[in-house]
Amino acid sequence: MASFEQIEDYAERHSRALSDLHGRLWKETHQKTDNPGMMVGPLEGALLKLLVRLTAAKRVLEIGMFTGYSALAMAEALPEDGRLITCDVNPATTEIARRYFAESAHGHKIEIKLGPARETLKALKGPFDLCFIDADKGSYNDYYDGAIDLVRPGRADRAGQHAARREGSQSQGSGHADGCGAERSDSKGRESRKRSASDSRRCHARLSPLIPD
Repeated sequence: MASFEQIEDYAERHSRALSDLHGRLWKETHQKTDNPGMMVGPLEGALLKLLVRLTAAKRVLEIGMFTGYSALAMAEALPEDGRLITCDVNPATTEIARRYFAESAHGHKIEIKLGPARETLKALKGPFDLCFIDADKGSYNDYYDGAIDLVRPGRADRAGQHAARREGSQSQGSGHADGCGAERSDSKGRESRKRSASDSRRCHARLSPLIPD
C-alpha cells in the first residue's frame, strides 16, 4: 500500500505547478519562519485556486494569511476586477507576504487587514463568494460565526480541511468549522466543531481528507 508521501509525490507530479513566485515564497517561509507547517502546501494551494475558478468567485475572504501562499494562489484565479481580503495579526510574516504580493501581477487584487480577525470581521461588508479560514484553532468558532453571514448564500465557506456550503434559506441555526494550519493538538475541540457544522441548518458540511504537508 502506498504511503502518504508516495501519494502526495504522485499527485504533485501529475498536477499543474503553481507559479515560480510560490516556489520562492515556499523556500523563504521555510528558511525564515519558526512554523513553516502553518503554510498550506502546493496541492491545497492548487485546490484553493481551482475552487475560486469553479465558483467564479469575485470576492474572497481569507482568515489567516501567514506568509501569503494561499492568498497568492486564490488571487491568481480571480478576475482582473476581483478582490481578496486577507486577515492576519503577525507583522513579521505579513511583511514577507507584502513583498511577494508586490511582485505578483495579481497582487493588486489583495487587501491585507492586519489586526485581530474578530474585530476585522465586524467591520467588513459582504457578500463574499468564498471564505477560507486557516488560523488558530481555538478561535475557529468565532471566525466561522463572524464569516458565515458575510458569505453569499449558496457559496463556499472553507475552513482548513472543512468546507461548508451555505444554504439559500435564512434560517437561524448556528454552525462551526474546523481546519488545519495551527500546529497544536485540539482533537476534542475539532470533533465538537465538526458536529456543530454537520448539525447546522445554515450550511451543508463536507469533511474532505487531505494528505498533510
